[in-house]
Amino acid sequence: MQNFHRKILVIKIKLNLVMIIRKAIIEDLDKLTKIFIEFKEEIKKFEQEKFKVFKDKKKPYEIIKNSVKKKITNEKNLFLVAYEEDEIIGFMYGFIREFNHLVYESFTYGEIAHVWVKEKFRKNGISSALKDKLFGWFKINNCKYAKLYLLEKNPAIGIYENWGFEPALKIMKKKL
Repeated sequence: MQNFHRKILVIKIKLNLVMIIRKAIIEDLDKLTKIFIEFKEEIKKFEQEKFKVFKDKKKPYEIIKNSVKKKITNEKNLFLVAYEEDEIIGFMYGFIREFNHLVYESFTYGEIAHVWVKEKFRKNGISSALKDKLFGWFKINNCKYAKLYLLEKNPAIGIYENWGFEPALKIMKKKL
């Protein structure tokens, strides 16, 4: 994977807030694990009650930390963090995959797996700045498309539509 993501992006946003966007590093692991847990807790609100995917049983902190560490260190992943002073205020995690199909033409695509900004920092363009950096990495790695999955009731759907995403696949499920 190209080293595009090693560059740091500094952006001045509303309210005289200076934000730094950069690739997550191992030294971020504890802060990032804590904010990742906050993110997962918020996502629970958007899952339909009868189809709860995110069970209330808490995973041990070390298991979550190891999962985040794997995401940070995999070269086909890019885990970006937005910092304001010494606080992580948002993150975006994406990866690159190959689409190989017996019938359709093969291609490389990028996927946004997670994006989250702390509530008090929302509506300041942070997620869009993270997206621009991630999409730059996708482009230099020859991705033809970007995709994401989201829960149907996620209020951020309007942001994704503003970024140019449109529905491409409907996934249906039935409780057994």
